[in-house]
Amino acid sequence: MDGFALKKAIAVFLQPVPFLLEILCLGFVLLLFCVRRRGWDEPPRHIPFLRRAGLSCVGLAIALLYLFSIDPVSTALLKPLEQRYPPLKLTDESAMAEDPAYIVVLSEGYEYDEAKPLTSQLTGVTLARVAEAVRVHKAYPEARVVFTGGKAREEFPPVSEVMANVAVLLGMEGGQIEIETEARDTPDHVRLLKERLRGKSFVLVSSASHLPRAMALFEASGLTPTAAPADIRTDPVNRHRGIGFGSFVPKLSNLDRVDTALHEYLGMLWSRMRGQLCKTPPQSATPDGGGQ
Repeated sequence: MDGFALKKAIAVFLQPVPFLLEILCLGFVLLLFCVRRRGWDEPPRHIPFLRRAGLSCVGLAIALLYLFSIDPVSTALLKPLEQRYPPLKLTDESAMAEDPAYIVVLSEGYEYDEAKPLTSQLTGVTLARVAEAVRVHKAYPEARVVFTGGKAREEFPPVSEVMANVAVLLGMEGGQIEIETEARDTPDHVRLLKERLRGKSFVLVSSASHLPRAMALFEASGLTPTAAPADIRTDPVNRHRGIGFGSFVPKLSNLDRVDTALHEYLGMLWSRMRGQLCKTPPQSATPDGGGQ
């Protein structure tokens, strides 16, 4: 198993629901050892400890499952990530000092099936990124659009190809599109695109929660992207809507938001441990976006 597959396998078990179910199952197993067995004159000494440990695991799992499924907790975890970069206002002349040479769109996932329409083959997150790229490209029609992402399985087309096809379906000019077909994760996006983007002005499109990590990795490679967040799931302007009874009713959507936030925090920790966030001097962008 290569490093990428190992990382993905570990990430699955660290997702909130699987992780909490693992703790819950551990608690039940410990409690099973405490069931009185035939032949016991008196319980062994370790039984009280196992009972306390089992009850603690069950209680912890249920409490965390509830906390992760309510609005205040999921928002507290996700909002700091999404507020790092505000939405790109294309009518604001100060949004970018110059027109970008590229619009780079990072992939998230897809569910390839020829029987489905193109727009149903992308996950909601990836589709939101493509839609944001279309919006930005309408403001900067001379920019080249790079969709980046590899194959989920060998017999499937790369996700970047599906993203490009959806973008054309949504009105983007196909002649302005480029695709990168090898990247499997965020560091791969940077590694495979940095020479193409070096010294050039470009917009980086990804989910609002993913951009802090993606921007840090691109900047650590000496690049200077402008962030264009998509798939914003919390209130970006910090309006105070108040907390009512409904905020404490468990929702499955909040578990997904917590999963997204924890994935990003763990991803940033992993990148720091591997030294991928050590910055190199940035290359100044050329006004005409030319020359590597």
